[in-house]
Amino acid sequence: MAITASRPQRILRISLVAEHGDPNPFATARIRVKRVREALQYRGVDCGEWTWTVEQNPSRTGYHAHLLQHGPSFKQAVFQEACLAVQAGIPWIKAITRTPGRIARYGLKGYGADGYGLKKFRAPGDAEFALYINGGRLEHHSPGFFRIGDKPTGVKEVEAHALAELYPTSDNHYIMCSGREAAFYTSWQGRVPLARIATLQGAALPIQYMPLADSD
Repeated sequence: MAITASRPQRILRISLVAEHGDPNPFATARIRVKRVREALQYRGVDCGEWTWTVEQNPSRTGYHAHLLQHGPSFKQAVFQEACLAVQAGIPWIKAITRTPGRIARYGLKGYGADGYGLKKFRAPGDAEFALYINGGRLEHHSPGFFRIGDKPTGVKEVEAHALAELYPTSDNHYIMCSGREAAFYTSWQGRVPLARIATLQGAALPIQYMPLADSD
């Protein structure tokens, strides 16, 4: 939800951030994405801010990275030149024209993300493998990526802002989750982050839990 609410302007792909058989694809990917950014900056490009995730190529020939960016635009030609300079393959860049509800899906589809803020899941999302090739994190971002309007903002505040956008007039906010997750969310520990979100919203935020069967 925070990714979508930050309103990225472009979707990008770096086609080769790690080779097939790499014992630690995330470590390689992190270095290569950093080098692509440095190569762009060397060429006078303002990269803006971006969030990125690693995904395995469907043919299992290596790994690529999906990125969502906001900031100044730059040309495909210079992007390609920068990627080739650091052996990152042929990249791709395009302005975002899809509806906001599909933005996060592009960046996090390796987890089976479908729709606004990971509300639903679709096959064949393999979350465990996606976490492994991403170093145990959902995504990776430059410091100013998460924002409300043009103001860089902490991710938790942007999550709260996204909730308000998702349910602008409703008095009840629903979280679909497994019975196990509901037990945690309604525990003392689980209430702490929810209380924080309510505080950041500046108003009480009633949330009802609708447990799903653990097999769903």
